[in-house]
Amino acid sequence: MRPYAYHRPDTVEAALALRSSIVGSVYISGGTDLLVRIKSKQLSPPALISLHSIKSLVGIDKTSAGWRIGALTPVAMIAEHQGLQEHYSLLTAAAAALGSSQIRNRATIGGNLANASPCADLAPPLTVLNAQLGIAGSKGRKEIPLRGFFCGPGDSLLNDCDILTDIFLESPPHSALGWFKKRRRVHVDLALVSVALWAEMDADVVSKISIAAGAVAPIPLPLSNTAAVLEGKKLTPELIEEARAIAEGEVKPITDVRASAEYRRHIIGVYVQRGLSWLLGEVS
Repeated sequence: MRPYAYHRPDTVEAALALRSSIVGSVYISGGTDLLVRIKSKQLSPPALISLHSIKSLVGIDKTSAGWRIGALTPVAMIAEHQGLQEHYSLLTAAAAALGSSQIRNRATIGGNLANASPCADLAPPLTVLNAQLGIAGSKGRKEIPLRGFFCGPGDSLLNDCDILTDIFLESPPHSALGWFKKRRRVHVDLALVSVALWAEMDADVVSKISIAAGAVAPIPLPLSNTAAVLEGKKLTPELIEEARAIAEGEVKPITDVRASAEYRRHIIGVYVQRGLSWLLGEVS
């Protein structure tokens, strides 16, 4: 591993200036993925720009519209946050399922998203929650929806100099219910598949629902066809079985060393069925 310079700016603006002035430099937050890539010689940057001294990037705050999570907030803090547990239990469940306790204490929500991995644990719940992302770049700051942020494995709308600064969540309606499930080979493994759902119910009628799956397509995948067959209908075991079949046909999994495409497709159907059955139990 070749030597590299290490910088610790204390503002977003200073970090952007450093990144612009040092060609090939990279930002580092938790480093749980980046340092592995450097040690394995997949990446050899001339400089690392640590974002850890930028205090504005860490924290969970209630806002007038909902909640704001700083991009450098550790995953462990999200898993344990009482306010998020109360309003977005599917997000805290996903955070609690991410890796080991050591990884959760080091990994950040922004890093989990910025890596643009198809199996990123936090992407499906944030997708169904319609999260907005705050991004700082050379042309100023902007907000974009998480849906549309991912372009492919390891590829997103972030430009080389951009910094993911915030994740914004709207306040949920009182009738909203959320569910998350992840399948992995061993306790601390990456997701083989994951499913998140977020629904607004009127008694046993699905007023609105969003479902997303991870590790079954090049990007975290909203299951729009599955949601469409459910909305406006009374949730019944028969409808749940229909949704399961549609979900299995909607995903685009691959076969790799961890699981076959057929297995992933089957588990997606199982998890959609379990999530909807849980939802039916909650409103019955």
